[in-house]
Formats: sequence, C-alpha cells, structure tokens
Amino acid sequence: MTTVQKNGQAYSVPSYGDTGWAQGQGNLSLYLIALASGNHREIYIAGTPSANYTGSLSVINLSSSYVNNGQSLDFYINGVLQDVTLDYAETSTTAITVNQNLNMGDRVSLRWR
Repeated sequence: MTTVQKNGQAYSVPSYGDTGWAQGQGNLSLYLIALASGNHREIYIAGTPSANYTGSLSVINLSSSYVNNGQSLDFYINGVLQDVTLDYAETSTTAITVNQNLNMGDRVSLRWR
C-alpha cells in the first residue's frame, strides 16, 4: 500500500501487485472521491448576499469546508491574490475574516482544494 495525501487527509491506496483491496470499501474509494471533487470556487460581490455569503464586509462563509492550514485556500479581492496573514485570517474550515473591511461592490473570489 502507498499513502497519498489529498486535502490534508491521508489515504492508503494499492500499489502494483497488492491483493485483497478491491472490496468496494476503504481508502481507495474514498481517495478517488476526494480526487474527483477537485477544486471548489465561489465568487461574490461584497455587500450582496448570495448562497452562504450574508453580504458581510468582514466575514465570508463558504458553502463547503476546506483544510484550514494557510495553504489550500486562494482568496482574491478584485483579482488580487490576498495573503493569509497580512490580508485575512482563516477563522474556521468554512469561514475567513478579512483584516480590513471589503468595499461595497468588491469582487471576491475564493478557490480551494
């Protein structure tokens, strides 16, 4: 077996010559599902409620969770990539808080793996 990481989760997947793993359960199936889920992306206009985003100018709630590690989330304001420590904080696995309030009408784009 080989251990593979995806979104901070470790999966044991079969290596060439392994036997007894194709039983329809376990890590290979879960890994393939995680791999197929790929990237998530959400786009909002600051101040305009949409989906899980309430329209807040300081907190953005995401529709699904991401690995809160400073590496798996890309956050853009008006097309400019923001820095996880200088510009915003990862306050939970489903929310970020900007260090300076957004302006009404700012285009907010988030992408995570």
